[in-house]
Amino acid sequence: MKNDSPDGGEQIPAEEPPPVPPLISFVLVALIAVAILYLIPRPAKITVQGWRLLTIFVCTVATLMLRPISVGAAVLTALTVTVLGRVFTVTQALSGYASNIVWLVMAAFFIARALINSGLAR
Repeated sequence: MKNDSPDGGEQIPAEEPPPVPPLISFVLVALIAVAILYLIPRPAKITVQGWRLLTIFVCTVATLMLRPISVGAAVLTALTVTVLGRVFTVTQALSGYASNIVWLVMAAFFIARALINSGLAR
C-alpha cells in the first residue's frame, strides 16, 4: 500500500463497497425470506415462532454478507422484525442487552475502533 499519510504512517483503507448493488441485495434477502417462509415446508417439531426466527436469522446473515445497509442497521432491523413478527415480546427481544458481558464486549470493540481511527493502534 502506498504511504501517503502526512505523518508517515500507513493509511487506514476505506470500507470496501458492497459486493452486490444494494437494491439487488434487498431483493435477494426478500427472496430468501419468501423461500424459507412459504416454499420450504416447516418441520412438525418446529414452532411457527421458531421458523420465523430462523428466517430472520438467515436474512440477517445474508444482509451482513451482502451489505446493502450497515451492520448496526441490519441488527436493529432484525431486532425490530422479531418484535413486529411476534416472535418475541419487547422484553424478551431486549433481554440480551441486559447482560454486563455484552456491554463489556461492545465497549472493547468501541475502544478498539477508536484506537484504530485515532492512529494510536500503530
